[in-house]
Amino acid sequence: MPPSTQKRVSNSTGYPYISPWLMFPKDNTYNFVDPVHDNEAYRVSFCESVQGATTHYQKDGWLLMSKKRKVFFCNPFTREIIRLPDLPDGYNISIICFEFSPITPGCMVFAVDQFAPMELGILIIMRSGDIWLPIDFPYTNVKKLMPLHGTAPILYKNGFYCVYCDGTLGVYDTMKNGGWSVLEKPKKIFKNDMHPNLLVECGGDLLLVKLGHLGAAVRIFRLDFSVMEWVKVETLGKYMLFISETSCLSSIAPNSRMEYMMCFPRVYLNGEGILLYSLETGSYHSSSSAENSLNIFYETEGWLSNCTWIQPNWSKCTQQELDWLKIIE
Repeated sequence: MPPSTQKRVSNSTGYPYISPWLMFPKDNTYNFVDPVHDNEAYRVSFCESVQGATTHYQKDGWLLMSKKRKVFFCNPFTREIIRLPDLPDGYNISIICFEFSPITPGCMVFAVDQFAPMELGILIIMRSGDIWLPIDFPYTNVKKLMPLHGTAPILYKNGFYCVYCDGTLGVYDTMKNGGWSVLEKPKKIFKNDMHPNLLVECGGDLLLVKLGHLGAAVRIFRLDFSVMEWVKVETLGKYMLFISETSCLSSIAPNSRMEYMMCFPRVYLNGEGILLYSLETGSYHSSSSAENSLNIFYETEGWLSNCTWIQPNWSKCTQQELDWLKIIE
């Protein structure tokens, strides 16, 4: 069962939430762990249609999931489903995210065709839309950029940003008639570095988390838009980060002990809690104990399969909101 309502607060979107929880499927249930509050754990049974589905993205407590050509939103806390039109034939979608809550009129789903041979294939669909709209960008005069599979795009200031391992950014501008541009200048600092990058918004800034081999080096950079360069960040202030391949979130730390911390979708040693990384000490430790520390991922369980950080959302929807084709006033 979810925690009592006394622990909830409200954010700018109006729905109740607490600090992000790590969600991962196991034994036909959603399993949740809250690393901020003593690793409190909860379990919620699956909706039948969710079994075997892949989780791609999370926002406002809604999961964006797929089963082959079937795409749908799921709120695991209320067990509600919003079904979208099927993806068209011929597209191999592995990178997909959305803008705004799916129950709002401005919600747009953005998908990249990972295997388009000659052009960058993008699909979009808006709330109340009954078909996916293809938008193809030939690679003429534009260096080919394929965002890595398993690295979620991020919506930042009216643009979907995708990042490649060398720091190159691809941007789909939602305000300029869907223009696509490639920002190559920020990549200079990561030349010949093939380790993964993850994007996260924190305190109004666009941050990049760079992971080294086995997590031996964790670096954070802020994109300075005035010169279009990545600038190294030494501190997160009062923020902490929650990192995964499907959702990267930031949150104000509940206490000074959690400041400078990054939470990973890994289990420390013998199941002693979620793996945390401290920017202050440059080491890993368990969310349940700081006594033992590690310098790399060694002796921790791998990235939990099909997991995501999620903002708990217990708000129930109307039947009209659950029908994707209905226009929301």
